[in-house]
Amino acid sequence: MRFSKPRAETTFASNPGGVELKPLVYARYFPGPLLQLTFGAILAFAGLLLLIFTKGASALLLLLGARLVTMGWQWMGRIERHFLKGCALPGIVVATKPITVAALTDLSTGGGATYNTVKIVKMPKLKRAGSGKLVEGDRVPVVALYSGRMPTPKWDDFYPSPVLFATNDPTEVARVEASIGQKEWREMDEALTLIPKPYRPGLYPVDLST
Repeated sequence: MRFSKPRAETTFASNPGGVELKPLVYARYFPGPLLQLTFGAILAFAGLLLLIFTKGASALLLLLGARLVTMGWQWMGRIERHFLKGCALPGIVVATKPITVAALTDLSTGGGATYNTVKIVKMPKLKRAGSGKLVEGDRVPVVALYSGRMPTPKWDDFYPSPVLFATNDPTEVARVEASIGQKEWREMDEALTLIPKPYRPGLYPVDLST
């Protein structure tokens, strides 16, 4: 099981990703948070300058910019925590036009039963760390967070994000890949044989008990 829940308000990953977010790398895929931070900082700076020279006429602009910076900073903080504290899981490229990734987890919240589930997601912008292109069958370790109402025996969904979204350092990607046990990678391969082709985005419960 990938997540434990010792108390109603607490969950933690048994294999946290521990990936340090590189904002410029993340912005290649999702520019929104960094753009908001940048735009907010520009507004705040402009408001500050105008406030100095107009004696209060641009206080609203300063406050708006500061608010955007705060929201952007919080947004980036959530993304950073995702890669640091989320659960490292096996992920594999299952198609290349567009790039499509499958990830495997057990959605159990700790009641004893297992709920092995594959999630398939299109990620058309995903690129390999270093040179070359991603090809079908490439391993792309992911870091995932989970959602669902508690207490229940299983999570409703999980949200895998490739380590490549956070860093372009091949050594760091390899570290996370190595932290995932070979048993889990074999189960990932087995799970894909249980899903009909062509692979389509969605959640797929799989029985790996045999």
